[in-house]
Amino acid sequence: MLKLRALGCLHEVLIVASGLSVQDPRERPHDAREAADHAHKQFLSAESDFLTLLNIWQWYQHAKENRESQKELRQKTSNRFLSSNRLREWSEVHVQLAGLAKEQEWSVNQTPATEDQIHMALLAGLLGNVGLRHESEPVYLGARGIKFAIHPASGLQKKGGKWVMGAELVETTRLYARTLAKIQPEWLEKLGGHLLKKATPTPTGRKQRSGCGP
Repeated sequence: MLKLRALGCLHEVLIVASGLSVQDPRERPHDAREAADHAHKQFLSAESDFLTLLNIWQWYQHAKENRESQKELRQKTSNRFLSSNRLREWSEVHVQLAGLAKEQEWSVNQTPATEDQIHMALLAGLLGNVGLRHESEPVYLGARGIKFAIHPASGLQKKGGKWVMGAELVETTRLYARTLAKIQPEWLEKLGGHLLKKATPTPTGRKQRSGCGP
């Protein structure tokens, strides 16, 4: 949490963290997949599934403020193929996390954080779920020699970045990373330099290793 406050993005990360703790509010009925995909496009970020979550949250807060009744709110969410129950659960978890932050007297940023601030803060807790795109295969090379693909539900599925981080790794027919974002490689050294293995040439041409890593 100290890292989040230093980066000035505790407000946004509390939203993302609470959103990741509940089931995805987006619904995709078997008989209305095309309509659902079209409705969800208004929230989609091609750079980050975390930003997509923030877009959904912001829309929902606005919808709550401007609704005339609970029935109207349910209709608005249903029209966009969003689950009212999951959105409500998300809000309840967020209230709990925000309450814990207040108890600890952590200051929440009033100025909106930048996308880089948000992603760097998230990366600090997700260093083990980073991947580098393979040169010849449609997979990413992760820590400890693993290989993973981008989950089909991700907004990055069609065009992921060279470097990505995922909120979680799940194995079904293959190993997938879910809820991803493109990242900059220099962030890795800044946040996780103590975990990296480094190699420097020696006069004999052999590489000498220092440090430690996964």
